[in-house]
Formats: sequence, C-alpha cells, structure tokens
Amino acid sequence: MVLMCRLLLRAPHQDIHHMLTTTHVKTTICSAFCRTVSFTSFSRTSSQRLSPATFWSICPSSTRTRRLSSFHQCQKFPDQFRSLCNGVQLRQVILSSHRCQKNGGIFGLTELQRATITTSPRKDMMSTKEKEPVMSPENVEMRRMLRDIFTTAVDSVMPRSMLEKMVHFNAKLNVLTVAERNYSVNRNVFVVGFGKAVLGMARVVEDLLGEHIIKGILSIPDGARKDLEKAGKKDMLLSEGSKICVQEGASNNLPDNNAFRAARDINKLISNLTSKDIVIVLMSGGGSALLPYPIEPLDMDDVINTTRELFNHGATIGDVNTVRKHLEVLKGGGLAKAAMPAQVISLIISDVIGDSLDLIASGPTVRSTYSPHRCLEVISRLNAGKAIPERVLTMLQSRKTILSRQSQVTADPRGGVTECVVDDKTDWSRVHNVLVGTNNIVCSAAAHCAEQLGFVSLVLSAELCGEARQVGVVMAKLAQYITACYHPRVGTTADSDLIMLELNIAKHGISKNKLNEIAVKARNAQNLKKPMCIVAGGETTVTITGTGMGGRSQEMALTAGIQLQKGFQVFKERRPQARVFFLSAGTDGQDGPTRAAGALVDENFMADALAQGLNPQKFLDNNDAYNFFSQFYRSKDLVVTGLTGTNVMDIQLLVVRI
Repeated sequence: MVLMCRLLLRAPHQDIHHMLTTTHVKTTICSAFCRTVSFTSFSRTSSQRLSPATFWSICPSSTRTRRLSSFHQCQKFPDQFRSLCNGVQLRQVILSSHRCQKNGGIFGLTELQRATITTSPRKDMMSTKEKEPVMSPENVEMRRMLRDIFTTAVDSVMPRSMLEKMVHFNAKLNVLTVAERNYSVNRNVFVVGFGKAVLGMARVVEDLLGEHIIKGILSIPDGARKDLEKAGKKDMLLSEGSKICVQEGASNNLPDNNAFRAARDINKLISNLTSKDIVIVLMSGGGSALLPYPIEPLDMDDVINTTRELFNHGATIGDVNTVRKHLEVLKGGGLAKAAMPAQVISLIISDVIGDSLDLIASGPTVRSTYSPHRCLEVISRLNAGKAIPERVLTMLQSRKTILSRQSQVTADPRGGVTECVVDDKTDWSRVHNVLVGTNNIVCSAAAHCAEQLGFVSLVLSAELCGEARQVGVVMAKLAQYITACYHPRVGTTADSDLIMLELNIAKHGISKNKLNEIAVKARNAQNLKKPMCIVAGGETTVTITGTGMGGRSQEMALTAGIQLQKGFQVFKERRPQARVFFLSAGTDGQDGPTRAAGALVDENFMADALAQGLNPQKFLDNNDAYNFFSQFYRSKDLVVTGLTGTNVMDIQLLVVRI
C-alpha cells in the first residue's frame, strides 16, 4: 500500500483517475494515501500535477478537511476549492491555515463568509458537528475585544471605586466626610440598602466605619451573593460576623414577597431613631423592585401586576417609578420621613436617564413633587388603563382629590400636568443625597479602553432612550453612515442615498453636529488605518406583543443585525470592504428576565442565522431574542456575565472596520 501511494505521487493525475476505477480500490488506496502522506510535502512535490478536483475525488470525505488544513498550496486553485467544498468545510480548511491566521484568510474574509452562505452543503461532506458555521479568527478576535471593552467599562463603575472618591472617614477624630459635609460618628450608624449594587457599597461602608455600625439591612436581587462568589469578587461581600443583614428577593427584576419582607424590616429598623443617629442609605438600579411596601388597602399582587403591565406597555423606568411613588410607603421620600429626626445620608448610583434623584429607586429619600395627576397621565399615555388593577386606579383617583386640597398647585415645568407640592413639615435639610455613579462614567471608560485597544472612539450619548427596536435600527444606519464616510463618492447615486440616510438618522434625535463629528472621526480612522468604535449608553424600552423571552439589549442587537443586512444593500459597492460589529448589554449583568446581560451581532448576522435554519424576524416578532441567541452559534453571541454588582443602565458598542 505504501508503494502504491508512492506511485500515486509520481503519476500524472490522468493516470490516477484511470487507476481508480472501482469504489473498493478507490477507498482503500485513498484511505492509506491520506494516512501515509504528509500533505505539506505533498504540496511541494505534486501540487502542479494533482489538481484539487483529483484530490477531492480520491480522498474520502472523512479525511478531506483534516488533510486540507495543511495543504498550503490550495490558494492556487481557489475557484475549484470553492465549488468543491461546502461553506462549512471551506471555512474549516482556511481557518486552520497559518497563512489565514496571519492575513485574514486565503480568499479574504468576506468572500469566505459569502461562500459559507451561498454554497449548498453536500450531504456526503457534512457531519453533525459541521452544521454550525465556524467563526473566522477576525470575528473571534473582534468579539473578544468588544467583550473586553464592556468588562472594563463595567469595572469602572464598581461600588468601591466610586464610593472611595466621595466618602472619607477620619478614625482619629471620628468624623465622616461625605461630599464635603461632615458628620460626627460614635457608634450611631445604621445602614440600609436596596438595589443591584448595594452589597458592594455596604462592604465599603463596613470597611470604613466598622464598629460604629449598630445594625443594617440590605435588600438585594436573588442570587446576587452567589454570582459575586462565583466571580471571585470577595471584596464586594460583607465580612464574617457583619452587623448588616442581607435579604434576597425581586426575582426576575419584579417585586415579590421576599422583597416586601425586606422593605418591612427596613421600615421597622429606621422608625424609632433619634436626632443623634445617622442612617446611611445605599441605593442603585433595581432598588424600586427591592423595596416594595404597598399603601393599604393595596397588596403585593396590586404592586406586582401594576409594575408588570406598565413595562409590558412600553413604560420607561421613569414612568414606572413615577407611579410606584404613589402606591408604596417608602418611596417618594417615604423612607426619609420614616427615619426622622435622624440624619440621612443617601449614596446613589443612577440607573435612569438624566440622573433625576426623585426617580432613582423611586426616590425614597427625595421630596416628591409629583401628584397622582402624573401617575394617571402616564397610565393614559401608555394606554394601560384596562390592564392596571382597579384598586390601583381607584386609589390614585382618591389621592388626587385629597392631595389637591392639601397642596400648593404649580405649573409642571415638563408640561401637560400640574405638580402638587405637599407641605409635610419634614426637615429636608437633614437629608443629604449624593450621586456617586452614572452612565457617563461607564461610557467614558469604554471609549478610553477602545482607544487603548487601537480604535478611534467617540461617545454618541449617555442618554440613549426610546424603543429598543428603533434604537437598533439607528445603530445599524450609523454603521452604514460610517462606512460611507470612509469612502465618500461625490455625484454618485450612493451619495444621494447618504444624504437620505443622514436625514433618517437625524429624525431619531442624532443631531447634524454629532453626525459631522462622526464623519470627521471616520476619516481620521481611515487615515490611521484603524477601526472606529461608537460608544453609547442609556436605557431603552420594549413594548411586548409576543410571548417569548428577552430583554431590551438582546432585542436591540437582534434588530440591528436584521437591519444591517437590509441597509448594506444601498452601499453594496462598499459592502465587501466593511466589517461591522454591534454589542448591547446591561451593566448589571441581567437583561430582562434572562441569564444574559445582552448580545452581539455582525454584518453577516442574517446570512449566518439563515444558514443555521433560524429566522431572526420570526423571533423578533415574538419578543423572543433570548431564545434566538441561545440557539445562534450555540449561544456564543450572548453576553453572559452573571450579576455584576453594579447598575448604571446599558451600554452599546458599534465597531466599523474597513
């Protein structure tokens, strides 16, 4: 058999075809041939005599891909290999080549990806493992960098780094300084907290004040401690023997009975303090769901159903918190009132657009200025009246009447509805609210990290809002715009399309000045031969019409992926040169009621999805982004971090590489 293989190497390929006349002889000889011959040496000695077609005909399907991986001379026959290989095998062949790893592929990445989609797989060439497309090295590397940027950005808003800038303790003088205001400390400190970041915040306070803390209670999300332990973040867990008790609740980001018990215990702890006591209140995103305490005669079912229906009807977190403040005891300044006459220090990490203190966690320590008028207006605007529990609507109408008699009525600066400011005789000078973390911090950190990794970066906005689907479309259009800016073509049809694209993007709130700034950055990136990274942050909404599972970041990524395929039809002459990647994820590590923080896509998303038998539009129509990405590339494009221990809304990363 070895002798026959040696003869094969010396023989012209016409003679090889003549020799292999029966299936049995062909299979036997070729199996030995592929086992015996090193194709590195084969390519040196026989590549001029043995064509790819001949090689394919004599080499069994089980060994083709493995042997071709070292067949460096295959670039001499690109057309034949493309016609003979199915897309999956072609990708495996090229990706295992050292030359491909160095320069992006023998045939070029875009050409390779197109082959993966357009070439029909031959059944005799495809095993079960080969049904899933394999990512190119550039795809894998760019995804790694996007995840690194996201992780670095989230690390910048970890509780310790933020609090240590604002809070200082002089142990010799027993003086606590918070944002330049001093407090005398002498075993008179109570700590309460609610939100996704408060466990790490409490550890910082515990490290600073130690023995001066009398007691504390935290309300944190289900599984938060476990996730931090898994992540090795021991510095965000309380010390052994801590005086601060931790309770978990609000499964799936919705208030529940466990969270209610924690809120009730917090209320009890702070209700009988003196003027010498200090209450340190820690709050962050997710705090509203973790501090539910219904005003009688409402119960937890009323609060849970109202919250769920508002979100289902597309409410922003600001809308939901506006309503919550009038349904619950501790919200809308209720906690500060309960703690009087003690001094109250609130350390706040924002998860709302604009960082309005009265909306973060529904403003437990902020004087409320919104009446039930505002709540009813929100419900009406969302067309959610029929879905809200009747007892809730009745109570809001009743409180509207009562508060109107007790209040000073002023014009609402936001327009539309009057504000009612109630004279509750609370001494608000004893309440100090300090904003310690915002989405601006995370966006700046992401842009800085991108620059260090070799990108030209730009922060688009830290206040991105609106429907997640609409924002996903805009991000895809921005990718088109940047691609066009790299290679402007005056006087062509493409430029007319570019003008229309500018107008379309501007309709979604991105100013002409910002587009000009993006264009300048894009050309700078082109001159430097660097990719461009657009950073954005904020919090979008999802109007639920389907029965699937997902979250705003996953839905945004899914929409962007679909739009990228549609949008690049306009700029198809530039399309082969452009690579686009988009990531959207929540800094808290939880996007909706799922285990994922978000997802990422690239410009080949639609084609790759269809090649895997998935219909992205069908999943999107059912609000089922999570289940789509769980199947797509075997969930490799889901961003899964576990609960991070912080929350400053979401972050988006758009990368364009020419």
